[in-house]
Amino acid sequence: FMYYALGVFIGKVLWECKQTKNYSQEWILKLEKDVLMEKAIFGVLVTKTLPKGVEFFQQHNNIYIVSYDQTQINEAAQPTNNDKNNQLNKPSS
Repeated sequence: FMYYALGVFIGKVLWECKQTKNYSQEWILKLEKDVLMEKAIFGVLVTKTLPKGVEFFQQHNNIYIVSYDQTQINEAAQPTNNDKNNQLNKPSS
């Protein structure tokens, strides 16, 4: 979930991580469907293997495909006490 500085909800971002040897275009199609179903603003696909010709980042409609460093993603994905409802970046009440 994304919140404006004053705590106003401005939208949802869905993200998925993939750690496979081969990239699949099916991931994009699935994430596009999920974004529509969840009424999210956009989706982020963080992947170890990018599409051919992509070095770090590519945008496909409202899906962002990005490379990642496994250590950074693992650290960012660890739940915290302030993240009990899976709502990242939500201001404290």
